[in-house]
Amino acid sequence: MNCEWFGECGSCTLPLEYNDQLAIKKRDFLAQFEPFGVKDIEVFTSAKSHYRNRGEFRVWHEESGGLTLAMFKKNGLVAVSHCPAMHKRFNEMIGGVLAFLDERSISRSLFEIDFLSSTDGADFILILIYHRAIDDEWVNLAQQLADRYHISVIGRSKKQKIVIGNEYINETVFVGGDRYSFIQSFASFTQPNGGVNAQMIGWVTNMAAKSRGDFLELYCGNGNFTIPVSKQSDRVVAIEQNKNAIVIAKTNAENNHSKNISFVRMNANEFSDALRKVREFNRLKEIDLDSYHFKTALVDPPRAGLDLGSLEIISQIDSIIYISCNPISLAENLQTLTQTHYITHAAIFDQFPYTHHIECGVYLERNK
Repeated sequence: MNCEWFGECGSCTLPLEYNDQLAIKKRDFLAQFEPFGVKDIEVFTSAKSHYRNRGEFRVWHEESGGLTLAMFKKNGLVAVSHCPAMHKRFNEMIGGVLAFLDERSISRSLFEIDFLSSTDGADFILILIYHRAIDDEWVNLAQQLADRYHISVIGRSKKQKIVIGNEYINETVFVGGDRYSFIQSFASFTQPNGGVNAQMIGWVTNMAAKSRGDFLELYCGNGNFTIPVSKQSDRVVAIEQNKNAIVIAKTNAENNHSKNISFVRMNANEFSDALRKVREFNRLKEIDLDSYHFKTALVDPPRAGLDLGSLEIISQIDSIIYISCNPISLAENLQTLTQTHYITHAAIFDQFPYTHHIECGVYLERNK
């Protein structure tokens, strides 16, 4: 990836040829997880440019007039006109978008521009974030912007959100011979690299196919893994505490005709209490937990890793699929999980080329 701001912008930090980057990431992962019995891993690669389907930029107001994008660096911001990591459609339109904004009052107090795109670029949302309140003039101008580029535009300021077009994009994911349709929102978590996400789903479903039966997922988000995994399972219980994500997950399940999933809005500690019958929850009144015999658990926690409640739950289940965005917290959790389980498969997913970041997964089976 050729980028004239490489080394000045703080986003990409690994100045190596792509295959050399992968070799380092694989080496570092194996060194970190060899104590847990990992001898080899699968490596899933990314496109070398234009791989990000979502991004966030500050807006730089030039003293002489005009707008440009800005990215964070070690001490402050660096102005950029585009970003080779971002989706092609974003780069193709952003110059015209900034010129449109600058020529009109719609640029006043604008300090951030975000975007969310489908992998094929057919659906695109531009998010404009302001220090000041949005008025009716903004609505008219934003509609012109949306019509010009055939996109949706969302304006946000304190206690305001105005949507021109749609608040969601439609993302199509192909995994093996299967096609999945997801709606996605910038307001809830989505995997930023659509091409690698499809490979992650493929790996997770392959792991899930090793053990039929009932399936438990913690931190299910919008159903990104849940829905494909449901094809490999008898029944699925999927836990997520974010209300917006649960609403989207249920819609995604309906759109994909997935009928064997029960989504529950609660955190892992609450679900642990429910399993141990410490507390009763109205949110579970239509689910007979005693009838479930969970054979496999899937977790995809935030960077901090699994809390004690989650560890307690999945330690009781035969097979565990653990997706992690932070190898450090994964290693900490494996100190506990490898007391009852052992790792049989491991993988890294290169969500963020040109950085040291590693997205990874391990599959564990109960000790015999």
